[in-house]
Amino acid sequence: SMRRFFRSLHDRLKLGGWVALCLVASAALWLPQLLSSRFVAERRAALRLEQVQRHLGSREWDQARAELRAALRLQPDNPGARRQLAELELQLGNWELAFLEFQSLTETHPGDADGWIGLAKQMVRSGLLEAPEAALDRAIAIAPKGAEAHWQRGEIRFRLGRYYGAHLDAQAAVDLAPS
Repeated sequence: SMRRFFRSLHDRLKLGGWVALCLVASAALWLPQLLSSRFVAERRAALRLEQVQRHLGSREWDQARAELRAALRLQPDNPGARRQLAELELQLGNWELAFLEFQSLTETHPGDADGWIGLAKQMVRSGLLEAPEAALDRAIAIAPKGAEAHWQRGEIRFRLGRYYGAHLDAQAAVDLAPS
């Protein structure tokens, strides 16, 4: 009976039919690999990030957050999306979530000074001083011309009683950004 089915199928299909059947079968095999490819994931993430900008422009914070999280599921190593999500969480008052996002940013992109600065700000907000100073040391090592990191570290050093270091950081911040 199965043999009869294949014989009947063979008799009905001409060369063009067999070619079409092979093309459909190969497409069915390659489609899942194509959809899970890095290129397609990057394109889908980029579309999500475009949606984020629309939602932010319309002040639709929850939708923007959802789109950022979706983009990060597709492309977890995107530092811009991670930084934007951390800043959105800050804006919404979710300090703990912002801290976790900045921490993820520094873990996945240790060369991103903005991640270290954001992490330091969150640590200061929770009452820590020495750990954020170390985070700002990293930020300054990465981007020595970053006025904000010098200013933040100067504030921390002043609060810790390290007045000379605070003075040097304040001077560097003023030199880098006179305003």
